Amino acid sequence: GPLLSGERLAFSLPSPDMIVSSNCVCSAAAKGMDFLNKHLGVPLFFIDTPFVSMDQTGAHAMEYMTAQREEITRAIEKKFGMGFDRERYDRLQFLDYTAVVVWREILKLCSFKPSPVDAMDLYFFYLPLFILNPEDGGVLNLLIKLYNEIHSLCRRNETDAGDNRG
Repeated sequence: GPLLSGERLAFSLPSPDMIVSSNCVCSAAAKGMDFLNKHLGVPLFFIDTPFVSMDQTGAHAMEYMTAQREEITRAIEKKFGMGFDRERYDRLQFLDYTAVVVWREILKLCSFKPSPVDAMDLYFFYLPLFILNPEDGGVLNLLIKLYNEIHSLCRRNETDAGDNRG
């Protein structure tokens, strides 16, 4: 909306130099990225993500994703004239993977009855995940705090249920 109206972007974010999208987001988000690509005239890199769970990912899927990453890396290096920092990338990948593991543990806590959180509660944590700097551990720290808080609520609910039975 702000791009079309001429208004400033939220948080004074600059217009993007490139867009990265994939088929692992909702179709509305993918369509939005396609629109921005056409409207802004910036490169759009699309990542085709195989639809498999983490425990079913075979070597072929990993090779496919790695080949796409390498292709995008080369295109970015060429477009922006900068080298790829493998060490920084590996560090960010580790933080990102760890954050995903913590997020899965948070989702598991939702199976407690009564569940201490619902889908709407968890949606509120999407925005910080997009705007926090992943390099300083902000995303991971937020998710760890969220996990600890929800876990505490689960334990409190178990204790209260025990007190109500006696």
